Amino acid sequence: MSSSRRSFLRPLLPFALLTAGAAYALASWNWCGRWEERTPEVLSQVRGEGPLRAGAAKVALSPPYPVVVAGYVPPRPEASQAELPLHARALVLEAGGARVGVVSLELLLVTPEITAKVRERAAKAGVKEVLVVATHTHSSFGGYDARWAAQLSGTGRYRAASVNAAVEGASEALEKAAASMKDVTLEVGGAADAGLVHSRSGGDAPDGQLTRAVLRGAEGPVAEVLVFAGHATLIPRQRGLLDPDFPGRLSALREEAGGGVTLFVQGSEGNATVSFNEGQGPERALGFARKLSALADGAAPASVTGPVRLAFARVQTALPRPDSSRL
Repeated sequence: MSSSRRSFLRPLLPFALLTAGAAYALASWNWCGRWEERTPEVLSQVRGEGPLRAGAAKVALSPPYPVVVAGYVPPRPEASQAELPLHARALVLEAGGARVGVVSLELLLVTPEITAKVRERAAKAGVKEVLVVATHTHSSFGGYDARWAAQLSGTGRYRAASVNAAVEGASEALEKAAASMKDVTLEVGGAADAGLVHSRSGGDAPDGQLTRAVLRGAEGPVAEVLVFAGHATLIPRQRGLLDPDFPGRLSALREEAGGGVTLFVQGSEGNATVSFNEGQGPERALGFARKLSALADGAAPASVTGPVRLAFARVQTALPRPDSSRL
């Protein structure tokens, strides 16, 4: 480097160091401030005990094409069609006058806005308490989360039409489920295969536990609920087709076999990643769905005898304040 260039750069060095130091200080500042600590507050609750009744329904979601494929940071592909239809599946339970709904959406996540609108519609159908969950598929449509961090990190630009598509599908499924109530018995079982999942970032290894609950009517299963923890990321991230990944395929397999409407619910997912590498894309997702279906068949659910207790509560609590200075 020539002496003239060194002479030019030398005065800039303190400025560069000062800029780097200021940037580090800004990033290290705890921007979260002080969080209010408060006692958990019960927002609502229902409870009942008696004979169990249930109704279930499945409704196709209608994404407002073209839509972004949610689940990953940019760049994201845009989809104008789906590999397989996406669905909302709902189950309504009733015992001793208490009625509770569960709806599973084949989406990456659900938002407070979606949940509030679904609960409002469900209340008009006589279902005053609803649990809204997502299968956490990373290849469904986005655009339904207004929070800027979510838009940037996974769901894409906010669109009211995407919110409406999720709410309409969930609400219609709940309304149809509430209109098809019948007497049922409850069967619960479980099985585990630790080889189906692994931890992607250390810590305790996931156990591969699958819990199976069957609501059985006089003519056969009305519904089945499968709880399993595993990220639905078997579909390639840059594929320009919407896809329900393994949860949607698992539900379809169980329904085709006569298991009633099958709701897939993610368990304590955390860092649980699927350990299955046979095939690619849709073939891989179907292969893993078959593995889980076989595991469910081995769960051997046992009948729950006597009156059933049904209870549901919504509680609001303050979480510990995050320490953003770790940036």
